[in-house]
Amino acid sequence: MDKRYHILKERLSLLEHSELERIKSNIDSVCLDTYNYDSASNTFCPLAVAMNLHKTVENPTNDLIIEILSSRFTPVNAIGGVEGEFYTGNHRKEDLLQVIDEILCGVNGR
Repeated sequence: MDKRYHILKERLSLLEHSELERIKSNIDSVCLDTYNYDSASNTFCPLAVAMNLHKTVENPTNDLIIEILSSRFTPVNAIGGVEGEFYTGNHRKEDLLQVIDEILCGVNGR
């Protein structure tokens, strides 16, 4: 049982289906590393994309995105420092899309 998988699925399950679909349709705007906003690539974490912050926040910074996200999600980075193989390395995009599809389809995973 991978704790990272379960935490990510639990967190994403808090989102509306329309927000999950927004992540999928804007996957190229999703930051797939440890930042909530990456200024070098102008990408946003999945939760920020779900909340449409990638289109509504002017002059974003990582700290600003964290501040906005913390009004809805605590902690903001729930999987930071959690042991496991899921949503790490080069498989983050596939792992993220897998969990979103499982939630949208009502599938119980790992």
